Amino acid sequence: MTNYVEDYFNQRQQSFSDSSEEEEESVDLDIDYSDDDWQWEERLRLINEFSNWTSGNDNLDQFIQQTQLETPDPRLHVQWIPFENFSDIKFVAEGGYSTVFSATWLNKQDKVWDGAKQTFVKKPLVVALKALKNSKNLSDEFIDEFKRHASIKLDGYGSLVHCHGVTRNPTTLEYLMVMNYAEEGDLRQYIQRNINSLSWKDIIEILSNITMGLINIHKNGTFHKNLHCGNVLKFFTCNIADFGLCGPSDPSEPKGIYGSLPFTAPEVLAGNPFTTKADIYSLGFIMWELSTGIPPFSDRPHDHSLALEICHGFRESNRSGIPPFYKHLMARCWDADPSKRPDAEEIMDILLSPYEYHCKILDIEISKSEINQIEMFDTILASKIIKSNNNNNNGKIHPFAIYTSRLLLYPNLPEPRNRPEVTTKYHDDDDEDDEESEEEGYEEYNTNYPPPPESLESPESSDSEFDEYIPPPIISMQRRKSIVSLSMDLAQLSCY
Repeated sequence: MTNYVEDYFNQRQQSFSDSSEEEEESVDLDIDYSDDDWQWEERLRLINEFSNWTSGNDNLDQFIQQTQLETPDPRLHVQWIPFENFSDIKFVAEGGYSTVFSATWLNKQDKVWDGAKQTFVKKPLVVALKALKNSKNLSDEFIDEFKRHASIKLDGYGSLVHCHGVTRNPTTLEYLMVMNYAEEGDLRQYIQRNINSLSWKDIIEILSNITMGLINIHKNGTFHKNLHCGNVLKFFTCNIADFGLCGPSDPSEPKGIYGSLPFTAPEVLAGNPFTTKADIYSLGFIMWELSTGIPPFSDRPHDHSLALEICHGFRESNRSGIPPFYKHLMARCWDADPSKRPDAEEIMDILLSPYEYHCKILDIEISKSEINQIEMFDTILASKIIKSNNNNNNGKIHPFAIYTSRLLLYPNLPEPRNRPEVTTKYHDDDDEDDEESEEEGYEEYNTNYPPPPESLESPESSDSEFDEYIPPPIISMQRRKSIVSLSMDLAQLSCY
């Protein structure tokens, strides 16, 4: 048996080497020959089945076969799964470039905890089928991203949604990824259901799960590219899903930046390459959504105007009651300068020891901190997160606030920069100085076209136009508006 497997490996390695001479990608098989007998038998079974299936894509076939030979535990390999192996297929949700279904995997069982019987019982395995739109012809770039997705699981990393394999709908010919199904839905749904019962300790635990997933992704030499609460699934813990798979799978689709605008880093919007620090920026807005229960920038269209303001340092406002360490860490994560953002390892250290970070930012010596201060901090963490009365638009989502993945094409954006105050402010009639300084920082621009570079360098030239206007009365928008929004209101008022 061993000789057969070794001969197969040698034969496959030689074929891959020959193909590389023809300018095709070669695959380097790194096999541990010290496997136990049961592992060798499982690999031999997989090898004997190679000729019995095909995905219809040679590159995808080759990758699935490689993972089956290299996975440390061959029982957890990525596999090709015939579509007829699924029953009871139900629609769950639709995203920008995919549709998710739930399905029962025939002849597969899962052990789940039965609270009444106080023991684990076997039930049919329910999985999620993520249908990739227009995936009849998979692009090489998309297959590369899928390889990254599966290769991370090869290393046994946690906090990531497990991908069982791939199937194909014989009717639509679209490919579907077979993944673990989260009965509690995504993190956004979980937050909105439980915002009034979650404590800060719960939030820290959720963020720790997400951060651990980011650490594992970044250690693998890749990044998520589309991290937001809709791509974090709630199991017993929170696991990251869909990393690198936010764009179209069809090579005929336009290339560019795909994602959700509020969670996309400003340097990426401005055309700079993606880095691990762009994922940290997204994590900062996940922190904000966790602390409010509302998706960021939900009261306005997600358009070129918002992209431009984000590059100018416009961020969401912090509600009252957020612990100082949490607010400080969140502001560091969405800093316009990627080099000033913490990495995932530092964030994990802070989440594991929040009191130390609390003392650091407040310049308190831990050795001199009194016991009652520590108890007070623990009391804050144990307190419930109460939905703020200042939530914008009373939780209503603007019809053009889009949180699914889409092409983000905003040309001629400026280099990102921070505002003097990173976050916006609520209206405060008693603080005229803050109001004046806040208004002076915004430049006038057309919401459909970006301003020319010279107008960005000399904003004083546009101030004279606004001196002629009388500021409109405060309406039901609690969050402070920029001059762009004010000018739009004035234009509407002038029509009456």
